[in-house]
Amino acid sequence: MDDGVFLHFNLTTGVRRSTHRRDADDRAIAEILSSLRDRTAVLPSRQGIVLVTVPQGRSLAAAVEVPTKSIFRRNIASIAVDVDGSGRAMWRRLHEGRELATHEHERPTAPWSALRLEAGLAVVPDAARWLHDLERDLAWAWVTALAVEL
Repeated sequence: MDDGVFLHFNLTTGVRRSTHRRDADDRAIAEILSSLRDRTAVLPSRQGIVLVTVPQGRSLAAAVEVPTKSIFRRNIASIAVDVDGSGRAMWRRLHEGRELATHEHERPTAPWSALRLEAGLAVVPDAARWLHDLERDLAWAWVTALAVEL
């Protein structure tokens, strides 16, 4: 698995990068793996941010949320992970009705993950420094969970 390469896209800024498994944080992956089982988990290493995951076949959709003073949470980012090409609809949904730096018709070849920043990021602007790392670690955790060789 360490020889595999994952493509990562920030749909909001247009930044694109690739990572190998060795680039991911093993402790973060372990924390994320436990959240995948629960579908909703607080990430202590990320300022108490809540990660909500929704498997969609062999692809994964996720929301990164921050608690508020009310009973509601604010979405600060949306993440999609596609390991085998089954995530076409997720790429399209991430682009629907949005002005982004990437375009719906530019969907990459799997494996890829995509991060879209949301308005709630204004509540915790410091999260902008580590959201890319979380997106990378989530992608590699999902690969680990599926035991997929890239």
